[in-house]
Amino acid sequence: RAWHYHAGRLFAYVARGAAAGALGESLLERIQTPAFALAAGLVFALTLTAIGVSTIRGGLGRHGLAFKFLNRAWAHAFRLKDARVRSLALGLLTPLLPCAWLYTFLAGAALTESALWGAAFMGAFGAGTLPAFGLLPAARKLLSPVAGRRLNLVAGSLFIAVAIAIVVMRVASLYQQASCH
Repeated sequence: RAWHYHAGRLFAYVARGAAAGALGESLLERIQTPAFALAAGLVFALTLTAIGVSTIRGGLGRHGLAFKFLNRAWAHAFRLKDARVRSLALGLLTPLLPCAWLYTFLAGAALTESALWGAAFMGAFGAGTLPAFGLLPAARKLLSPVAGRRLNLVAGSLFIAVAIAIVVMRVASLYQQASCH
């Protein structure tokens, strides 16, 4: 059943990545200026930084409205008789959860400005989350609370490091464009 769940989850991530990439292409080609590219990168970097800080502090909170809708959908999925179909349905619903990491990566998929690259970006994200879905919850139970906080510190710091790299790359790109003109 785990394979069915993960297949549904990865399919939904790829589909959402393709849609985000296509939307990004449609929007960004109309507003393509160096200043907008810098602003989009900064907003993405600020979002990553907020997630990093929140992760370091112990995680993100829950959002009521989204959970009400999802609770109904999950309840229907749990009532499905066939375990494989139930697992697949739950996997398809997982990318709808209010997960800051997921929505940050969807924004990144939009910044690819391509349905194909957006799908690939989210496919890589989904594949990268497989160990977290399988191994980390079990490993975290074995870890001491101090080790769990250290894991949050490392994960949060990685988000902040990526945010800094994005800002540096966007500013360097803007500087390079200005020096070429």
